[in-house]
Amino acid sequence: MAHFPNPMFEQIFVVPETSYGQPVIPSGSHAIRHTRAAFTLTQERAEREDKHGTRGVSERVSRRRSVAWEVEGYLTPGATPGVAPDSADLLAASGLKIHTPLSTTIASSPSPTTTSCAVADVSSFAEIDIVGFVIDGRLHTRAVVNVSGSELSWLGALPEAPQEGDTVYTGVHLSPDSRPDRSVTLWRHLDGVAFAYGGCVGGQWELTLSGGAEARMRLSGVGADESVGGTDALAEDVDDTVTTIPVAHPDRFFESMPIRVGDEVMSVVSLDAETSAIEVERGAAGTTPAAHGNGTAIIPHAPTSELSGSPVAGVTGQVRLGGATFTITEATLRGEEAVRLREDYGRETPAGVSYPERRRIRLSLTGYLTTDTIDTYLRAKQFEPIPVELQAGFKAGGTVGIFIPSFEPEIPEITAEPGREIPLTLEGPCLEFEGDDEISIAFL
Repeated sequence: MAHFPNPMFEQIFVVPETSYGQPVIPSGSHAIRHTRAAFTLTQERAEREDKHGTRGVSERVSRRRSVAWEVEGYLTPGATPGVAPDSADLLAASGLKIHTPLSTTIASSPSPTTTSCAVADVSSFAEIDIVGFVIDGRLHTRAVVNVSGSELSWLGALPEAPQEGDTVYTGVHLSPDSRPDRSVTLWRHLDGVAFAYGGCVGGQWELTLSGGAEARMRLSGVGADESVGGTDALAEDVDDTVTTIPVAHPDRFFESMPIRVGDEVMSVVSLDAETSAIEVERGAAGTTPAAHGNGTAIIPHAPTSELSGSPVAGVTGQVRLGGATFTITEATLRGEEAVRLREDYGRETPAGVSYPERRRIRLSLTGYLTTDTIDTYLRAKQFEPIPVELQAGFKAGGTVGIFIPSFEPEIPEITAEPGREIPLTLEGPCLEFEGDDEISIAFL
């Protein structure tokens, strides 16, 4: 009887590749939380254009294969400061590089209104890094604007001065990369059916912070190819040493596919359709080779997901423009890389990717026109860049901080309708400050 996969059991694993387009077997630590995933394999087909006495199409020929993908989910910190979130590898494959400064401590108590202090160790810090201070039980993030001697300077005073010996929290930072060279294999397990999408890189990413809702992310991009495998059964008994396994349907497997037979995990090395067998590596994923009887089920192996952290709700956070608090209802940050698949001659699938054009990062802040925000409108009229800080969450291990040193909002449209507040939307590009620093994203 046919088994209908349950979409609720979908699992996604993101595995960094060492060679472009070569699938890498996942482990539980490669799992990511997601709310939606979509994958489309495209096989170009073209009609023959030669003339032949009639006007019908006589044949179509195959061209390049490629994959388009999209993953949506919550923007989730890693539960512990300095621990990468589940989504870090996917974000790093979307044109962002990872940097993790070491946490330190306050060396001497600053004055209550200060925006700098001496710390025990500044060696791993850089400008645009984001640090956090716990004051009255709440984590407050600040963007580092200068590192000098043993002092860190940040943007905007804290509610109270931190004390000597207090921890200066940092976390895993992501910032733009002019020479991105990361690709990942995206594994998709659908309750008995396994898909592997090799050579995946991100072309667009979007982060959304919204009042009353969880912070979300959406990433999309392209990949080199798709492999798909399903369930089968042993065609005869096997002992605990043989590596050539007879199966009923060898076309249901692919190279590098992890499979489970009983309690043993194996990795498929190659396929032999003529002898209806697969060559495997025995005892994978820490399991012990064992004997298995004829007819034993063979199923795609999905490792047990190792997930950490919780989504950050939009009721815990704050926004500052130029160091001053700014009230919003929603913030959306979008990055776009004009990534292109290489079309090397003699290959059915892409051999790699290139980044021939400029990247674009844009920010949209939606709030209200008030007597306080009119100054921001006036700055937009002057095309004056504004530093922006966004914070989602208020606890160490559960906070996302974002710093944009140079946001240039376009002149907003002001519409006043009866019966509601006057909305103010600031939207525009995030500009480079010194280079590869349009944005810094930190999971603290």
